[in-house]
Amino acid sequence: MKPLRSFAPFFAGALLFAGTQLRAQTSAPPARDEPKPLRADEVDKIESEDVVKMDKFKVSTTIGTYHEETSAMATKIPMERKEVPSSLQILNASALADRNAVTLQDVYTYVIGMAQTQVNVNGFTFRGFPNSGGFTQNINYDGLQGPTSNRGAVSAANVERVEFLKGPNSVLYGQMNPGGLMNIVTKSPQSAPHVSVTGTYRTFAGEFDTPGDHNSYIGTFDVTGPIDEKKHWLYRVIVSGQRLESWRQGREQHSMYLYP
Repeated sequence: MKPLRSFAPFFAGALLFAGTQLRAQTSAPPARDEPKPLRADEVDKIESEDVVKMDKFKVSTTIGTYHEETSAMATKIPMERKEVPSSLQILNASALADRNAVTLQDVYTYVIGMAQTQVNVNGFTFRGFPNSGGFTQNINYDGLQGPTSNRGAVSAANVERVEFLKGPNSVLYGQMNPGGLMNIVTKSPQSAPHVSVTGTYRTFAGEFDTPGDHNSYIGTFDVTGPIDEKKHWLYRVIVSGQRLESWRQGREQHSMYLYP
């Protein structure tokens, strides 16, 4: 066997070759040529050819039919709603019609902080404060306090919009629970002649009933306009009738409303 020192030149050459390869791999790449800055005439040429200049235009939009700009409920004077320092929610005629509201109880569930507890006109709670029983102070008609009776539901035939003032600032209207106040704004005569006739038919079926056994009808006639040529005197007459049947035997509702 040959001694180990005879392989020394071979190992020295291998180490020298590996070191050369390592230096070659770790050496920095050659520097690239930096782009030359453009001349002024070249910049103007690019802007004139590639840049597209658009004409000025104005973007505008309109708020939907559910929006009401002003209200006199919270401050007792007409003010823009964005200036009212209170929580105020309004359901106008469009909101009532789109929900097919027969009574105001049909829209209570759409009001934040309000819950229906009974079928009576005051059968609701505002932010946890109940108004049921003989308590009707939390309801206003056209800014005047309360209905004369708490029985039965309020028909929506003569309602233009419903305003809901929430929070303890509602007690500024008199003795009432601090949860909130509901103001019912009735329809007013209009200077432009207008006639509206609406009707609704409903029926239902079940295990013991077939379609046509229990039928419900709702009809409303609304006419308004001026009386004299100068439109100093206006009129409006609303007639609404309904015959509602329930799945419960012996429970029917026949009502007739006249609002001159």
